[in-house]
Amino acid sequence: MAEYQAPLEDMNFILNELVDFKALSALPGCEDMNAELVSTILDEANKLASNVVSPLNATGDSSGVRIAKEDAGSEPEVITPEGFKEAYRQYTD
Repeated sequence: MAEYQAPLEDMNFILNELVDFKALSALPGCEDMNAELVSTILDEANKLASNVVSPLNATGDSSGVRIAKEDAGSEPEVITPEGFKEAYRQYTD
């Protein structure tokens, strides 16, 4: 299975050539928005996607997700393949 790599060159082209950061930074809460910041965020997202999430594709395909039925009246538990919980934790961090 091919490993995922984000099209960062295309994304950065769009950021540098098409996005109006002056207008975006005028929006409330976006005062620090600029191409360098967004590019850094995209780089880090690519690292997470390619190094953490993408390698889980094969495990996810072969193991799948299961639902464990609990006692009557309790919520069922979703059981994900090995590595998914840790990947989600890295994503939220």
